[in-house]
Amino acid sequence: MEINQLLGIGKAALKSYRYSRRAWKSPESLKRLQDNALQRAVSIAYHHTDFYLEKYNKYGIHPSEIKTIEDLPKLPIITKQELIDYFNAAVPRSLNKNKAFLMGTSGSTGQPLQVYKDYTWLAHSLGFGLRMLKLHRMGLPKAAFIFDINSMSSIENKTKNFYKYFTKRAMLIPVELDVVEIMERLEKANVHYIATYTGVMRELATLRKNGMGKKLKLKKVGLTGELLDEYTREYIEDAFDCYCYSSYISTEGGTIAIECENKKMHINSDYVMVEVVDQNGTPLPAGEDGSILLTCYDGGYGTPIIRYSGCSDVGQLLPDKCDCGLNTPIMGPIKGRSVDSIHLPDGRVYHAFSMTIPMEKIQREYSNERIRQYQIVQHELNKITISLIRNEEKNKEGDSLSDLMEIIQRAYQDQLGSEMDLKVQEVQELTKIENVGMPTPLVLSQIGKKEKQGIKEL
Repeated sequence: MEINQLLGIGKAALKSYRYSRRAWKSPESLKRLQDNALQRAVSIAYHHTDFYLEKYNKYGIHPSEIKTIEDLPKLPIITKQELIDYFNAAVPRSLNKNKAFLMGTSGSTGQPLQVYKDYTWLAHSLGFGLRMLKLHRMGLPKAAFIFDINSMSSIENKTKNFYKYFTKRAMLIPVELDVVEIMERLEKANVHYIATYTGVMRELATLRKNGMGKKLKLKKVGLTGELLDEYTREYIEDAFDCYCYSSYISTEGGTIAIECENKKMHINSDYVMVEVVDQNGTPLPAGEDGSILLTCYDGGYGTPIIRYSGCSDVGQLLPDKCDCGLNTPIMGPIKGRSVDSIHLPDGRVYHAFSMTIPMEKIQREYSNERIRQYQIVQHELNKITISLIRNEEKNKEGDSLSDLMEIIQRAYQDQLGSEMDLKVQEVQELTKIENVGMPTPLVLSQIGKKEKQGIKEL
């Protein structure tokens, strides 16, 4: 590793402790920090990139007009396609690329996107790790991280080389390994904390309930990357007798929000602004579902992310207060990506989270853990398949899943309408997205934009 990289890591480590404490500042202090950081971010974008300069001039916007976070709606929305098309023009001219990370999204929303991050971003990432440990009172646990660490452009790949400089208690496991091998590694290492995708942890919980990994004594589990319904949370917590919490993370936005022990999702608002807007880009009041926009103000010279719609996630802000000690805004559960919402011929739209609710009830009340995994795939506007993988250990020899299939068929037919061509089937393997190493989605839409009627995309 080059000396300038080592120096960058050292500076990042020193900054990360300070960053980790900021979420406990007073709301007034956080607001001042946000306003100042946003002014700097917009100024860097305008004065140091050709893309934002041209974009803001086109809309008649100057950085001097953006003084507080309340001024954000004055700025135009930036799409994922724009950052793909104008990749070089969106990179600050002053960025030293030898001291930066080139990272890429998975492409699960249609196309992969590459962005640059600098060592300021690394400092924030480390700071959020420390913040999470403080928030959940974990000290420095013996931990395992099960993610897409082998993908050259993933967040995990870019950070894995730095763990050894901060702790020897972190174990990195490639997510593409067979789940049985993953469990064997975890048990051998006797880890106390796991961070991974929700679907991976659900599979590990099933192995545990089937008798494997009994020596593993977990204290807490951090989940991300997929929808986390209450049934899955309880299933994992019951299997490992531990506490689960979730986080909202993206390549573009970093660690956007983390869940406290009160199950409140706190936005890391000292680093990233979350807006929820309607189809016209107008901010929505707390409690209403809409498309999420991200604005990062980390103070660095990586690719600016300002009013960015490319994550395509659907969620809501909440007016809730929390007594956990964090003074940052709270958001509701991520309902899924708009690209994987279920669009019906009559114009109705069901976000991914809504599509899991009937299955959660069925699993809780009827399945007796006989379903190991499931997936809802929309092939056409009026054609949906629900695939099930059985839990062999919970099904008697010769049993079929026909009773559960009938209950599932009836529940979803009632929800979606009798005109929907709905098929429930048992399979050996679920449909995966094209990106190797990424989790298998619970809800997957295979229809194109032209088929989605009555929906205006941002």
